[in-house]
Amino acid sequence: SNLRSKVMFCLKQLCINDGQQKNAIGPVVMYEAYDELPRYPDNDDFTNNCCLLLGTLFISKENCKGLWDHISEQHKEITGDITKMFKAVTQNVDDAIEAVAKRDAEERRERLIELRTRLMQFLKEAHIRGQLSRHG
Repeated sequence: SNLRSKVMFCLKQLCINDGQQKNAIGPVVMYEAYDELPRYPDNDDFTNNCCLLLGTLFISKENCKGLWDHISEQHKEITGDITKMFKAVTQNVDDAIEAVAKRDAEERRERLIELRTRLMQFLKEAHIRGQLSRHG
């Protein structure tokens, strides 16, 4: 996970000020990074770089929508229930927040909460505008 952490840092640096890079890098790495987010709660470097990368990628609405579609594909049984879908989309971040909180790593917990807030803000706005598919 140390190598992955360094790669995530480098990818974040590549796309931090470039929207096109965010949209190019996001679909390639964000699903795996999102899935791995709660897996290494004792590795502060990994959690930090994963949050920074995902936070940078989730500035792009296309990447947030891509994550929504990815989760919808994994949870077809709940795609018609917006409340359950919101929960499914934020589950990995919530799991990581819980794991980090047990370690009393307040800075990491705050970064995860910022990531969850950014993701939820997009989801709520997109839902209000009718931009989220309920069927995958």
